[in-house]
Amino acid sequence: MSCMPAVSPAVRSSQQVIATTPPVAGYLVIDFLDQVGTPDKVHLMLAALPEPVQPLLPAMRQQATADLASLRAPGS
Repeated sequence: MSCMPAVSPAVRSSQQVIATTPPVAGYLVIDFLDQVGTPDKVHLMLAALPEPVQPLLPAMRQQATADLASLRAPGS
């Protein structure tokens, strides 16, 4: 029996999205995940990112939130 927790199809799908996201503006995926996922599921998905990226997640999240807010602003 495996010690790995069951991974839902949504998590597998999200992992595929992360893996295939172009590196340019890929940080935007983090904000999209935050909008549609629970904190636990988002954490699980982002934990699969390479170790060197992990310390950058807070800054990536902040930049994504700011960029998407400016795109949603009236007159954008």
